[in-house]
Amino acid sequence: MMLPLGRWALGVAEAVALGSEDPYCQVGAVVLSERRLVVGTGYNGPPSGVELDWSDREDRRLFVIHAEANALRLARPADTINGSLAVTHFPCGPCVNLAAAYGIQQIYWRNPPDWNTYPREPIDRIAHTAGIRLIQA
Repeated sequence: MMLPLGRWALGVAEAVALGSEDPYCQVGAVVLSERRLVVGTGYNGPPSGVELDWSDREDRRLFVIHAEANALRLARPADTINGSLAVTHFPCGPCVNLAAAYGIQQIYWRNPPDWNTYPREPIDRIAHTAGIRLIQA
């Protein structure tokens, strides 16, 4: 029996997240083409060649590139039109906007943030405006 796409893709994203050095939150992402082929993977981390002081949780946030951005930058835009993105954590607004720029149609996610710190309504609004479905899987 084949796993549903979201569950399978999130399993891949969880494996990719293990590449992150972030001791506070390891995030993984996988980009799938419309034909469900993996066209990009990424995890959260600093730009190449940048060493971070991981002990300063607030300062490191200034430099960490999100998993979604790292995954999308590896994908060819022609392969992402009508595709999917799976990310181990609920995406932030800028990452939903970036996914929209690549033509992503749905974002699968598993782990919710602290909704008081990261309210969902603005992100749902961005996704709705961009025509992206946010699917907890």
